[in-house]
Amino acid sequence: MKQYHLLLAIILLHLSIGCRAQENPSKLYDAIDLQSNCQYGLMAVSLDGKCGFIDFAGKEVIPLVYDQTTNFRKGLAVLRRNNQWEVLDTSGKLLLTLDYTSAYPMDWNLILVESENKYGWIDLTGKEILPCVYEATYRIMPGYISVKKAEKWVICTDKGEEITPHIYDDVDGVSENQSVTLVCRGGKWGVIDGSGKEIVPCAYDTKPWFVTSNTLLVKNDGKYDLRTLSGQTLTTRRYDQFKFVSSGLIEVELNGKQGVIDSLGKEVVPCRYNDVSIASDGYVRVKLAEWGLTDASGKEIVPCRYSYIGHFTDGMAQVERNGKYGFIDWSGHEVVPCHYMRVEEFSEGLAGVDLQGYPDYQWGFIDTTGKTAISGKYAEISRFSDGMVAVCRDDQWGFVNSAGKEVIPCMYEKVGDFIGGVALVFLNGSYGAIDKQGREVLPVMAEMIDRTSRKFILYSMQGKWGYIETEAPILCLGEF
Repeated sequence: MKQYHLLLAIILLHLSIGCRAQENPSKLYDAIDLQSNCQYGLMAVSLDGKCGFIDFAGKEVIPLVYDQTTNFRKGLAVLRRNNQWEVLDTSGKLLLTLDYTSAYPMDWNLILVESENKYGWIDLTGKEILPCVYEATYRIMPGYISVKKAEKWVICTDKGEEITPHIYDDVDGVSENQSVTLVCRGGKWGVIDGSGKEIVPCAYDTKPWFVTSNTLLVKNDGKYDLRTLSGQTLTTRRYDQFKFVSSGLIEVELNGKQGVIDSLGKEVVPCRYNDVSIASDGYVRVKLAEWGLTDASGKEIVPCRYSYIGHFTDGMAQVERNGKYGFIDWSGHEVVPCHYMRVEEFSEGLAGVDLQGYPDYQWGFIDTTGKTAISGKYAEISRFSDGMVAVCRDDQWGFVNSAGKEVIPCMYEKVGDFIGGVALVFLNGSYGAIDKQGREVLPVMAEMIDRTSRKFILYSMQGKWGYIETEAPILCLGEF
């Protein structure tokens, strides 16, 4: 135990020197959740079977006296102690006590509650909106809740008023603007609006797919077409299959050939290809014997001449021809000829390239013109991040800057990318973190390390978890 305290003291000394630490860095916990509540400046923590919340400085905002807790939603969390649930705000103020089996705050000023394996809803004053008599329930669109009883679904308002009869077998899928939802009755699918009116009759064999808020991809009699909510058919012909919907484009198949239609039903890429793939970069990959590229309007950018076309990063995409790799730009021009054995995607204006191949890799970097920026001498590399790239030589990892200078010698067994000026490292069975000068902001003594947030790094010592704060801007997931 003395050795443990000495080791912890050394770590804390390094922390106080190497990075901006929280007020009480010596506090260690059984578990820390950095990400789920960070938009409120809080972290959920647990110790010796009890849980609560601390702020980023380590101050205990909600004391660790609870047996169970939910994450905050709209500034509220529900915590349980002594078999009773308490509703608290982000300051720790008690707003409400609840006598239910479980409770979950939602993001529209209602709380989902459970009693004896049945579900209901209450408002923030504790008033019962819907009693705990339902087998299942969830919110489908703003102001509306679906509930299931006796194997049938009904739609209610958030005031508890039923707007549909108990006739639906399933309720699933909401339009992009959350104004209408899909329902199933008698094995057939349709659409209802906010008044409960069946604006698209339950007549379709399989669940339709919302392409836009007003258009549906539907299947009937084994064929697919595109229709508006008012029933107008947009496509001029019916398709055998659809593969994928992205950004208002739909991959379709007809008579064994594939193409792409837009949200108005226009066939922008004709069904004459063996394969098509809509990519997030706004281009469509199309394949005959080889792959080519079109834009979203169907205009050919690159003829079908490559074995592989990657995604565009920094305005450049990887391509492969005859077993060698190069790069094309947005216009389809082959800026970097296909003469490399392997290449990595561009990042921060540079891409890793290798001329040798297995087993004598010699990775270096080129810029977007194809000019060598860093000579090929590394066995492995990562991608540039935060102005630095991890490189491996003789099974040891270090870091090089964009000028090719080896800022941090190749001395570690494993490393992570730099994020916010800090990178994780592994050496001799232990983990730590370093800054861009190679200084340890977390000594390489931790048993485990985790970076689930840009702003914080978790580390464990003898089964307990602590954290350090970096200078990186905090990026939190929003509420849904």
